[in-house]
Amino acid sequence: MRRVTLKDLARATGVSVSTVSLALRGDERISQATTARVQVAADRLGYRGDFAGSLLRVGNPRILGLVARLDQELHSRYHERILVEAKEHGWQVIVVPTSPSRDVADAVSFLATCRARAVVLIDPPGGAVPRDCPGPVVIAQAGPDFCDLVTSDCAPGLAQLGAALSRAGRRRWLYLDGPEGTSARVRRSGVLAAARGVGADVVVRPAGATFDDGYAALLEPAEAGCDAVVAYNDHCAHGAMVALWRRGRQIPCDVAVAGVDNIASSRGQAWRLTSVDRNVEEVAAQAFRIAVRRADEPDAPVSRVRIATRLRERSSTLGAAGGT
Repeated sequence: MRRVTLKDLARATGVSVSTVSLALRGDERISQATTARVQVAADRLGYRGDFAGSLLRVGNPRILGLVARLDQELHSRYHERILVEAKEHGWQVIVVPTSPSRDVADAVSFLATCRARAVVLIDPPGGAVPRDCPGPVVIAQAGPDFCDLVTSDCAPGLAQLGAALSRAGRRRWLYLDGPEGTSARVRRSGVLAAARGVGADVVVRPAGATFDDGYAALLEPAEAGCDAVVAYNDHCAHGAMVALWRRGRQIPCDVAVAGVDNIASSRGQAWRLTSVDRNVEEVAAQAFRIAVRRADEPDAPVSRVRIATRLRERSSTLGAAGGT
């Protein structure tokens, strides 16, 4: 099938090729009526633009780069929200997944060749952001001084969790710690602060970020004397729940369990896990807005934005200690 060209659109709409080209780019010199007519014809005829050619013709293409690990659910949720924001505001997003075979530096180098005017990096490993990254905006707990930073503030959600556990009479907590790093330190500090706020006692036990880590941590009765288990993340909490069930412990009657991240499986009927929601949609929306500003104002002051988390309470904690 022959590819539809600008000339085809010009013939279909009765305007010049240059007018069609400007209309497709949303140029303000073309009337809204003409732009709409060209767009209708493009959709009807199945026109597909030449992306590579458009990069050469446009002085400041509205292109945003996104670097993420798409095999991780939270990264995928950030990615989806950023795509929604970009579509609503007329930006194109080029997504470059990182993996063991492609690091952040490689991804940023590729995006620079695609003329990305700003790049959003989701939790880059070790906080590594190349200095030649175009307008870097980082979604993480911490980032280099030269980057804009958007982060989820775990403290509000964990404080809400502490209050919920306290209302249910849960005063002796076991915290399953995550892998060493900034996120683990922030979450551990937040849990300890939440406990102090309600006068609860906390025992911290090394665990990790995976289902197996949580399972291994509670396969033996490490929670003895504790009436609540708070895990570094939901995956770890799921593993802890299975270990508790395997040992005949009832949730939440014997032990309440909570996690952090509010992933999809935690929201489902199988787990019904109480979890601290990272407010992914607002974090991603803020990152997009900051990236657009950075593209337009490269020398603007660096932003540091914190988005409050919130508790999503479900059946894994609802119920008094020793209750039914």
